[in-house]
Amino acid sequence: MNEPVPVAEMTGMQTPERLQELADATGAEQDRLWFEIMTDHHLGGVHMGDHAAANGAREEITAFAESVSRNQRIEVVEYQRAMERLGLV
Repeated sequence: MNEPVPVAEMTGMQTPERLQELADATGAEQDRLWFEIMTDHHLGGVHMGDHAAANGAREEITAFAESVSRNQRIEVVEYQRAMERLGLV
């Protein structure tokens, strides 16, 4: 996974500029940006969870990591569905 890296460089973490873009946005544009940012963030969690599940040394850790990945994938699908319902895509 190219770890360790500073938190700001982790997959799915947002730059201060991107977060400012969200803060400056309003209405539907703010909603769309929020879903995009959170989708990216959760895909980063999938990336880390998959890595830990495949490379962990302890069964309780690999099982937890699999659960994290599964739940983050579900969230990504839910975000996409919400964006479609709200007409943001």
